[in-house]
Amino acid sequence: MARRQEDEAERDAFATPSSGHEGHEVDESGTPDRTWGGVCTTDVDRDSPQAGNTGNVGTDGGSSGSEGLFSPANNEVAEDDLLGAHPGSFFKNSELGTTARGAGIIGHKKPYQNGQENSPATGAPVAVPGPEGEFHLLGPPGTGKTTALTRKWIPKAIARYGPKAVAVCSLTRTAAAELASRQVVALPRERVGTLHSFARRALADILGKPELAQIAENVERWNEEIAGGRPELRLSGSSNGALDAPKASAGGSSGFTPEDRRRAARASQRAAPTGDEIMADIEVLRHRMVPVDDWPSSLLPLWQAWQAWKHDEQLFDFTDLISVALENGTAPPLLDGVAVEALFVDEAQDFSALEMALVRSWQEHVHVCVLSGDPNQSIFGFRGAEAHAFHDAASFSAKRTYVLGQSYRLPKNVQAKAEAWLTTASSATPLSYKPRESDDAGTVVRVPDTMVARHAGSLASQVASELKRLEPMEGDHNRVMVLASAAYILKPILAELRRRRILYCNPFQADRGDWNPLKTSQRHIVTLFVGPCPYLTGEDGPGGREPRLWSWSELKQWTDVLQAKGLLMHGAKANIIAREAKKRGRVIMDHGDLERVFVDAASIRADILPMIRDPKRVAETLNWLRDQMTASHARRLSFVLDVARHDIRQIMAPPRVVIGTIHSVKGGTAGTVFLSPDISRKHEEERRRSPEGFDGIIRLFYVGMTRASSKLVLLSPTRRGQRLTPHVQW
Repeated sequence: MARRQEDEAERDAFATPSSGHEGHEVDESGTPDRTWGGVCTTDVDRDSPQAGNTGNVGTDGGSSGSEGLFSPANNEVAEDDLLGAHPGSFFKNSELGTTARGAGIIGHKKPYQNGQENSPATGAPVAVPGPEGEFHLLGPPGTGKTTALTRKWIPKAIARYGPKAVAVCSLTRTAAAELASRQVVALPRERVGTLHSFARRALADILGKPELAQIAENVERWNEEIAGGRPELRLSGSSNGALDAPKASAGGSSGFTPEDRRRAARASQRAAPTGDEIMADIEVLRHRMVPVDDWPSSLLPLWQAWQAWKHDEQLFDFTDLISVALENGTAPPLLDGVAVEALFVDEAQDFSALEMALVRSWQEHVHVCVLSGDPNQSIFGFRGAEAHAFHDAASFSAKRTYVLGQSYRLPKNVQAKAEAWLTTASSATPLSYKPRESDDAGTVVRVPDTMVARHAGSLASQVASELKRLEPMEGDHNRVMVLASAAYILKPILAELRRRRILYCNPFQADRGDWNPLKTSQRHIVTLFVGPCPYLTGEDGPGGREPRLWSWSELKQWTDVLQAKGLLMHGAKANIIAREAKKRGRVIMDHGDLERVFVDAASIRADILPMIRDPKRVAETLNWLRDQMTASHARRLSFVLDVARHDIRQIMAPPRVVIGTIHSVKGGTAGTVFLSPDISRKHEEERRRSPEGFDGIIRLFYVGMTRASSKLVLLSPTRRGQRLTPHVQW
């Protein structure tokens, strides 16, 4: 009955017809997926089979779901519900506002003057919400937060305001693309993107389109003209370690400052920090909005040179896009003259203090702002993210907080273990949600005799056993994850999986070759010769199912890896490229074409094609393919070919073993998760230095635990001689 009344309330409140819009590309203009401050992935919910279930609100009850938020009849909401106890309650102890002398803002040496009320204590902007203000949608693990946004909340906002007046932003292009692809009612491409892309367009309206400093050609100029041979100034323009425990972690949630790191480096006789490491420290401090005057002096030479060079060249780095947009009091960019009325921010727990300050300054210009995320999954403190910058239950109105109350991923026992673990963090946010409704209560296993470094063989055997057990499962639930807090911890199991010819991947970090030995192109090259491909199954013809030759596009793909001498006619590769371009690759070769491509076309026709088409001669085919490859391609494909000879089925589908750091798989799901308790000495220092550092480690392993949809396996800490390496205690 209650559910039916809720559905009726939704229909009444959101009866305004929606305005559809075809297409939902994502604007990637000027949008970094990674910066020197580190990479931030997002928690993309793939578990919810339906639109997100919306549970009760905080401890005050309130309404459930998005009912009434965007309703034309909702203009008489009590002021306390809209503004909370005080607008400044959006900032906890002014943590977001220590920018009186504004680190990260070009030329900024005075309190903000952007039309907002300024704090007399710090000179920082005090959040002034719009007419309906700020609402929080909290999604514990597996509760379908992204589904709730894209199928329920955002469509209702579109029905109320129209698609051009609704904007949806996240932190990375990958997350923004996921949001766009799942829209029930499509938004214009300019209305789904990252905060950086929105800030860049907002700045373009008042300053002209900012040119970015961190593109390859500009970084190269910096290194040539400014850095020269000084390693402490040279920059790569790439990430500093991304989702692993970063080399540089300035303060942030851990309390481990850049100067601490430098002292530790000197004590251990490490080399002096590189330009990338120093820039990573700078970026974290900028994102935490720490005044330049409070920075370690060791950061200033690079910072001052970088600022002067950007000023002379009229360039913006990625952080400038946010800080300058904040300083200039921008509003979310217009679209065809239409202003944003409803602003949605996904994965808000991953936003830094600086990014959150910009979001909240934009609230002055919109009717409603919905921040979604889970403060208990805030694990990017190393880039400046602060869980309580997004949601502080002690100061944010419970009446404007909506908690999704049903997990579609976590079984009862896994959820119980994860929640018990989370309670050891002093800053955990209590969120009540139900485990997955299933006869399978899930399994949590502690294996005291299995550690990644010393028992990789035993671990690989357990992984293989779980792969077999999970075969009947569908989707992500038939996968196995092996996770650790840092990449180096995984090296022994990577080597063992390769030795056993078990393919693995990390689809969330596809650019890492060590985690993704099978590239899509490599799989395609192999499957052009073996498996359920056209040369085995053929095509329907006058005589029934008949094998066919390659298309020109397919021929180009595999001849690219072959050595031409003795196999291909002189000029054959150029001929293939020309044919592929002219005929757009889809035209099938005929047998006469073989004469113009291969030196010994008769042998190809009589010997090689029958071998390729015979499923019983897979190993022979792969050996022939290896022998015809160039040396470099043979080395690159050796593991893939070895796996294919062992079990061709592994090549025909994406690998079911996912391996990586906890940071890298945030948002992912697997049937079974193997979790190592080992932590780096850097993490150990962070844990000991401050309560927040300890809590950050707890949240990190909480995220790891909550990837499991069936079984959680807690491994043993590594023992080196009589000593255990730093680790968490399960």
